[in-house]
Amino acid sequence: MLKVTKDERGPQYIMESMNGKDVHTLQLKVFPGSVLILTRDPENVKAMFVTHASSFEIGPWRGGSFKPLLGLGLFTLRGEPWKHSRMLLRPQFSREQVSDLALEERHVDTLSSALRTGSDGWTDVVEPQPCFFKITLELMTEFLYGQSPSQMDKKSDAPGIQEFGYNFDAGKAWLNARSALGRWHWLSHSWEFSHHCVKVHQYVDSFVSAKLEQRIKSPPQRMKRNSSSSTSWQNTQTTPSNSAAKPSTSSAPAVTRPPSLLSWIFYFLSRSPEIFSNLRTTIHRPLPYLHHLRKSPLMHLPPPSHQ
Repeated sequence: MLKVTKDERGPQYIMESMNGKDVHTLQLKVFPGSVLILTRDPENVKAMFVTHASSFEIGPWRGGSFKPLLGLGLFTLRGEPWKHSRMLLRPQFSREQVSDLALEERHVDTLSSALRTGSDGWTDVVEPQPCFFKITLELMTEFLYGQSPSQMDKKSDAPGIQEFGYNFDAGKAWLNARSALGRWHWLSHSWEFSHHCVKVHQYVDSFVSAKLEQRIKSPPQRMKRNSSSSTSWQNTQTTPSNSAAKPSTSSAPAVTRPPSLLSWIFYFLSRSPEIFSNLRTTIHRPLPYLHHLRKSPLMHLPPPSHQ
């Protein structure tokens, strides 16, 4: 497992192992004393994170492996601290907040502008994955913090989105090796990894500081009731160094999952004219087909999990 992780073939290796055994869940020994349980079954994932979430928790070495880059939060904490971190984020995902279609439409329109058709009826050659990453980061940041990276980039002292993307991706590569080492995660460390962590934290801190400044100027009771980023900030300390003031810092890993899913969907649609035609036909009707389309890539080529 360590070798394929180093060769950046971790997801392919896991997929090949599952296909070879014709299973969707397996146990993998990656290091003496370190065992991973991997699944690509959507129902198992649903049980772990939703219906039976109280019966599961992350392993004891996960926090130490991920903390330098992701800090303290949903991806690193266990027990009561994890529940507290989840409570801070829960209001953001209420039905009312998730249904803010105006917010989503603004960013989808920006994505569509990169896919304009020419006079010949074709779009220019586009590398879609960076576009998907940008729209995910823009949408999630505005949803959680109240302003998007594009707004922050206008300030000279704010880190750029490209710099964040590079450092987060490079830092995440280190997490693969650290998580595979389990209890010996501390063996995988370097100045380079520390540098990536610092840059990622600086980027997140710029949004935290801006949000806290906004909170001081406009107390929560005066902010719009439907503001998607106000509720979880009401009880935080007014300092970005306080972990309670970062209810969504550790949500950064979620930035990589939608782009991965969208990239695979576009990849397969471009090679499957019949499926693409069925999707276009179904789009104006009830959408069970779209639901199955979303699940299929997740089963066969799931975004890599660091658990």
